[in-house]
Amino acid sequence: MEETNASELAILVLRHQLSTLRRHIKRPTFHLADRSLMAGHIRSLLRNLWINGDARPRPKFLIHDRDAKFSGPFDEVLRSGGVEVI
Repeated sequence: MEETNASELAILVLRHQLSTLRRHIKRPTFHLADRSLMAGHIRSLLRNLWINGDARPRPKFLIHDRDAKFSGPFDEVLRSGGVEVI
């Protein structure tokens, strides 16, 4: 019983500290110039990642029917690349 009370008290104290911190720390306000600068940096970062090949989207799943054009070796090539054939 004492352990339960102690843990409930600890949780209550942590919640109080968290609510106090939320009152003291205000969210930053970004002006239009700040937002434009951040958007430009993000665009250039993503463009550089795309050109270097670090951020290209990789397929995870391939869904196809049992048509004859999708043969077993075709599926094996995709599986070896990490694509799950469904």
